[in-house]
Amino acid sequence: MQVFASLDWIEGSRQQILGIAGIALMAAVNWRALPLLVVTALSGAIYSLTAMVIDRPRPPEGLVHVIRHTGSSSYPSGHVAFFSWFFILLILCLAVGRLPKPMVAAAWVAAAFVLLAVCLGRIYMGEHWPSDILGGLALGLGWTSLALSVRLISDPVLGRGK
Repeated sequence: MQVFASLDWIEGSRQQILGIAGIALMAAVNWRALPLLVVTALSGAIYSLTAMVIDRPRPPEGLVHVIRHTGSSSYPSGHVAFFSWFFILLILCLAVGRLPKPMVAAAWVAAAFVLLAVCLGRIYMGEHWPSDILGGLALGLGWTSLALSVRLISDPVLGRGK
């Protein structure tokens, strides 16, 4: 499917450029969010360390229909980890408190659908096992939740303590 291929294209340096551009945009709109943005972006380092330590191979062509392999390890899914923290922060930094509540709700729904497409696409393309997707979600959502639980860095974004 073209949607899966398009989301698959956002990898490696393209993913890093998107992340840096997104962080720059979010920081320009809300400079007080910069500490939270930096902390959540550290999930990339955690992903790299986890992938290096676990070093699980990707699904083999004899077992699943593989459309394309990138050659790196399988667990966790870096795409899923990236998109999960990235979408949350895009909405928190650019939409919440700036757009009407129905538009913010629509943004959350749209982000959930795109993240679901990323998850399904990684399996469909033969890039990951389902457990790799769950690992990517656990990493991206878990690390972002942890960062948001630290009030010192999340209060400026969430508007608490005004």
